[in-house]
Amino acid sequence: WSGTQIEIWLDGDEPDLGACAATAEAMLGNAGVWQAEMTARAYAKMYANWDAVWRENDPALTEAEWKSRLTIKTLSVTAGGQFTATFADGDLFWGHAIAVSGALAEGATDALMVG
Repeated sequence: WSGTQIEIWLDGDEPDLGACAATAEAMLGNAGVWQAEMTARAYAKMYANWDAVWRENDPALTEAEWKSRLTIKTLSVTAGGQFTATFADGDLFWGHAIAVSGALAEGATDALMVG
């Protein structure tokens, strides 16, 4: 993933694995674009909560600084073009992971804290 090794999970039954792999290949082929879109969705959905609740006495971060803290760890893909990427939070949320989901056709549509 843009030079970083990540785990990729093909989420489907054996007959669907080829289509799952095609979803992963489509995302890997445009990893920079998908990275930007997914971190932008996480920022849009989660920054206000981080600033109000989690930041405490830490200095404010610009959008670019905040997004740069997110490190993709896993990508789960389906035959239907859906995906969920899990990011390490760079200690923004005290070590919780961030999951960003969506589909090839719609882009990144949701982000939430997990773990």
